[in-house]
Amino acid sequence: MKRLKIYLDTSVISYLDQTDSPEKMADTLKFWEFLKKGEVDILVSRVTLDEIEDNQEPKCSKLKNFLDEIEYRVIEISDEISNVAEKFIENGILTRKSYDDCVHIASSLVHDCTCIISWNFKHIVNMKMVSGVKLVAAQTGYGVATLICTPSYFVEGD
Repeated sequence: MKRLKIYLDTSVISYLDQTDSPEKMADTLKFWEFLKKGEVDILVSRVTLDEIEDNQEPKCSKLKNFLDEIEYRVIEISDEISNVAEKFIENGILTRKSYDDCVHIASSLVHDCTCIISWNFKHIVNMKMVSGVKLVAAQTGYGVATLICTPSYFVEGD
């Protein structure tokens, strides 16, 4: 069986230290323990790392320390990813204001990720994006669309 290839958006890493949302933080920490086992391939984009850098201290350092606990590959933003990201805007799925979210999704499609994990319900984890990913995957020839889910998807029911 093929190993899962998981793309992490910034919200997942941020919720590792999100004390104002204890349930999501608990599920994210449990999910992180699963990732630390090294049984899946983990990808993050340059956008993810830049968004982490945008945090104030001490949160920025805490999030970097969490990333040090797992093995992951960094996806640089190529022309190919940018072109796919533009398709989400052209199709009215997201606006230019949410371009970085388009890049997260495009990165996962271009790199054939099994799923993208996110807590961003406004722009990523919703039916409009699920339909949008299928549409853009078909338009761009990236085949099977990436599954979109939260960390809870992996930890519910143990």
